[in-house]
Amino acid sequence: MFAPGWALATALFSATLLFTLVAYQGTVASFLKIWGSSETFAHGFLVVPISAYLIWLKRDALLAVAPRPYPLALLVLPPVGLLWLAGRATSTVLVEQFSLVAFIPALVCTLFGPRLARSIAFPLGFLFFCVPFGDVFRPSLMGITADFAVRALQVSGVPVAREGLFLATPVAQWRVAEACSGLQFLVSGFALACLFAHVTYRSIWKRLACAALSIVVLILANGFRAYTLILVGNLSDMRLGTGPEHNALGWVVFVIVLVSFFAAGSVFRDRIPPEDVASSSTGRGRDVPASARHGQWIAVASVAVLTVGVWPTLFSYLSRPIPELAGTPVSPPQPRAGWAIDSAAAVWKPAFTGAASETVRTYVKVGATVQCYIAFYKHQREGRELIDYRNVIARPDDPQWRHSGGGDRRIRLGRESVVVRETDVRSPGARFLVWHWYWFPDEFTTSREWAKLLQARASLLLRRDHAAVVVLSAAVTEGRDAEGELQEFVEDMLPSIRLALHRADVSP
Repeated sequence: MFAPGWALATALFSATLLFTLVAYQGTVASFLKIWGSSETFAHGFLVVPISAYLIWLKRDALLAVAPRPYPLALLVLPPVGLLWLAGRATSTVLVEQFSLVAFIPALVCTLFGPRLARSIAFPLGFLFFCVPFGDVFRPSLMGITADFAVRALQVSGVPVAREGLFLATPVAQWRVAEACSGLQFLVSGFALACLFAHVTYRSIWKRLACAALSIVVLILANGFRAYTLILVGNLSDMRLGTGPEHNALGWVVFVIVLVSFFAAGSVFRDRIPPEDVASSSTGRGRDVPASARHGQWIAVASVAVLTVGVWPTLFSYLSRPIPELAGTPVSPPQPRAGWAIDSAAAVWKPAFTGAASETVRTYVKVGATVQCYIAFYKHQREGRELIDYRNVIARPDDPQWRHSGGGDRRIRLGRESVVVRETDVRSPGARFLVWHWYWFPDEFTTSREWAKLLQARASLLLRRDHAAVVVLSAAVTEGRDAEGELQEFVEDMLPSIRLALHRADVSP
């Protein structure tokens, strides 16, 4: 028999959740698009059914408790909605998706009460695994994979040379591609490890230790997979390791590692799962609080609907079409302090797309040669924003150019200083030292995260969201000081660069 209030609470929650999914249908569609197109995040299709099943397993204990509306939880909805708006305004899909999922536990707490929300805290938290998160770690994971493979090959006695993400053995050259990062194994394996820890242990410390250890094990397992593929290819003179067995071996390693990990973890299984303890202390004979009046429930649900629905409406207003005016494209910085523009064509150009205008010129001065590239963005929207995963110095899958290193460098210019991001870019026949930074009105930065926040601030405050990237490069050759050439160029030409950006900024 149900405790009082369940029918009304369930009906109101279902209606509110349905309204939320419809109001945020663009974000919902982004989930489905990524799950369906990316093998890395295809496990997202299983997260919601698993979460629902975990709640279903606790149905007897839950139905014995009377739900109650909790108006204080309404205070959580505005910050979550504002976060979604910031993500939507800056085309940061990850923030949009995280915010949409965060609405669900907030609505559960609002319409069923904190007691019921706490009892299903893990299934509600498990929903966040449906968010396609982790791409930011892909470059680091690729580096770890390369480190592990090189060290393992050296221990095995296989000669190997490394240059960035490229490895060379006596029989072939190998590249640690994005698919080799192991992100697919890591995100899905970590989700399974958290699920295993929840159903196996009741100690929070055991659960945390299991989840943390799974990350280490999965990363090492992916490194072992890469090492095995290279070793097999090397020993077989490339007859093996490059065909269907390439992907098959990855899955075999993944399954073996997870099965072994769970088998070892089961040795420390707690005898009484936490759900059984909760059930034994929450029987149907216990007193339950009286159900709230229907009017209070309907009022709380109505406020929740209004609070959730205001953000898509506000975004529609902020993103109303802006008349496209013919603005002034960004122009090449005017030469000064002895620098002159060379007519030579650019040998290399960074991978930035979607800019309103761009310019690239080569400047020379007494034997020094520096290439200056500027991409200017205005009225940014999806596909035409400065900070985008496609906009990088050199794409990881570029067949010709690759980059390595990277770090911030502070350039002293008299009383002021400029922070630039330094990268080494090379191809089989050329090498460049590259400095770049992002420009916003009255501010330079090398942080992609801060740049995204500046874009969000401009959008939310109805300001111009103009921005640009400045990329300087100098060839690294014997007898030339590429770092010194870049330093001199910045000292001499920074006023001209600022003037070119200002002229493009004040145009419509």
